[in-house]
Amino acid sequence: MNPLHVPIVVRHPRGGPGRRVAAEPVTVGLPFPRGALGDVSTLVLLDEAGAGVPCQASIAERWADGSVRWAHVDFQSHGTAAERTFYLTTAAPSSRDRHRGLAISDEGDGLMVDTGVARFRMEPRASTIFADVSGSGVLATGALGTIVLVAEDGQEWTVQIARIAIEREGPIHCEVRLEGFAGPPAEALVDVTVRVRFFAGSATTRIAVTLRNPRAAEHPGGFWELGSGGAVYMRDVSARFVPCAPASAVVFAAEANDELHRVDGAVAISQGSSGGGAELNRSWESRMGRMPNFLIALKGSIPSSAP
Repeated sequence: MNPLHVPIVVRHPRGGPGRRVAAEPVTVGLPFPRGALGDVSTLVLLDEAGAGVPCQASIAERWADGSVRWAHVDFQSHGTAAERTFYLTTAAPSSRDRHRGLAISDEGDGLMVDTGVARFRMEPRASTIFADVSGSGVLATGALGTIVLVAEDGQEWTVQIARIAIEREGPIHCEVRLEGFAGPPAEALVDVTVRVRFFAGSATTRIAVTLRNPRAAEHPGGFWELGSGGAVYMRDVSARFVPCAPASAVVFAAEANDELHRVDGAVAISQGSSGGGAELNRSWESRMGRMPNFLIALKGSIPSSAP
């Protein structure tokens, strides 16, 4: 197989002189020609100067001959440059950087993830995503991340964590899966899966929440109407992260390439249906004839950095 030489350009929208990017997680999906790559264990990432950059790769799909067809590559970008170029190549496995920046340990029937600058403890039978957060790189400590569901009758149900498992583990990032439910224990309204990704040398996490209705759906005649038998109506679902100290301001950007803005009050982001407004498309109406409004409210969030 011929050596690979794949350039990867990373642009930091807010990078540049005086604005340092530290341990910024980067994930890319790369296709490979048939027979070009036998296994991801030989992949090596280099920076502009030819120095090795720790990376983590996983196979997403293989060709019929067993070679890699698609792979995911994770690494981290540092520095003050607004644009950086990395190069993915191959080398003997023995020459690869064996960097490890993550430590996962058992804590009773729970887990502790140490990224080097922050420690995250997760426990079953907890009512928060993180039973405890600590470390020099965090802006909020203690128990964090409450997921709350508001049912049709207005009653609030806090998601209860039942099981925890390591779903992916590596030198750059790891992913932990938390499974739980919201509603009465005997008959939950929804099953909840929370996937949390941690990154070496960073207090940043990526959190994905999936709600699943465990009841069989009823669709007479094959018509998938909102509110059909077996459906669950929820007035609201929210993930709440309350900082340990009140914030003086909120810093936000509406788009990835926009400048950060600082405000002293609350910020609300409203997302409408991709099908257009209520006067154009009724496909998002609930069974009660109402058009939902997707709202993200930031109130008292601790700003991570100001421009």
